[in-house]
Amino acid sequence: MLDRKYIKGLITDSHDHSAAHRASDLDIQSQLQQSQYTAGIVLGRLTEETEKVQWIYSGLHNVQPYIYIVDDNTTTDLHLSHNHGREAAVYFTYIVEHYDALPDISFFWHGDDIVWHNNMLMGWNSTTTINRMDRDNVIKQGYVPSRCDHWPGCPVWAHFDPSRAEDRLDPHRLESLFNPTTFAAMFPNETSFPPFFAGTCCSQFAVSKATIRAHPIEYYINLQQWAMDPQNDDEESGRVFEYTWPFIFTGRGQYCPSMQDCYCSTYNFCIQENQDLIDLERWNALRTRREEVQWQLNFAQDALAERLDAGKAKGQGSQELDELKGAFQPEIDRLAGRLANLSQATWEKREGIIHYWKLPVPPTGW
Repeated sequence: MLDRKYIKGLITDSHDHSAAHRASDLDIQSQLQQSQYTAGIVLGRLTEETEKVQWIYSGLHNVQPYIYIVDDNTTTDLHLSHNHGREAAVYFTYIVEHYDALPDISFFWHGDDIVWHNNMLMGWNSTTTINRMDRDNVIKQGYVPSRCDHWPGCPVWAHFDPSRAEDRLDPHRLESLFNPTTFAAMFPNETSFPPFFAGTCCSQFAVSKATIRAHPIEYYINLQQWAMDPQNDDEESGRVFEYTWPFIFTGRGQYCPSMQDCYCSTYNFCIQENQDLIDLERWNALRTRREEVQWQLNFAQDALAERLDAGKAKGQGSQELDELKGAFQPEIDRLAGRLANLSQATWEKREGIIHYWKLPVPPTGW
């Protein structure tokens, strides 16, 4: 076996930050390790998306595909009974159907190879991410999210307290779903829940067989039924799981290791220069604040539009409507200016990191 310290020394060489240079060094260790464990990748796709998932067959090493067709329940291939619940429906169906024949490690994933929610320092690449993931660490930890970049989802995302209603500032958080009634249906045997839920986006992670089997199959059957229940909103029932996977597999509401610890333990990619870490953390903080201000602006604009519509319905004249606009406009202008400044600062920080690490062009939506 190669000395891991030697590998880490290669990938933290201050004279070459090239991702391509580090890739070959990490692949040596990955290839030695991959043969030790059986592994499978679990994801869903539409019938016509055959080409979309070809990266799984051409690029992954020692990983068995478990690809579910989500829109055709008559196929002889793996499939869902009905398409509802997003990726959560696929994940729970896989666990229920393979509970007694699980591989050592299951990678739960989306169908895209290059996508914004993969790690920046992995080139946003699913193939690279899975091939480099330290499988010894997955067996040891039991549950390992793929994403190390904190935004969105960490360090605190949704409070288990509907009275806070922070989703008014960010609807993506769906905090209104994190309440005793919803969670009693999802987790009927639980009597208490963490004060908040947080975990790195976006429902991509690796889990060991032992960790999955720490719960009886009935636990997953209930979650599968809840996720696929047509009475629950499709998007919301899928998204609520994005920040509850840590709770399901670890019992913890929050799973937000530092970016440094995550990259090092998950990928043996150890960032030793303090300024490198500062830049990455600053970039994540800027993105978080930018999104918060974006939603504040959206809500201010929506509130003004609602007041104007109500005023017109009451027959208010142009002077009264102009006065109403005048009351809202200073705050809207302030938020718009703040958003523009944050967007520029975020872009500049992103470009600096891409140039420094010699990364490829980021994917759409990043």
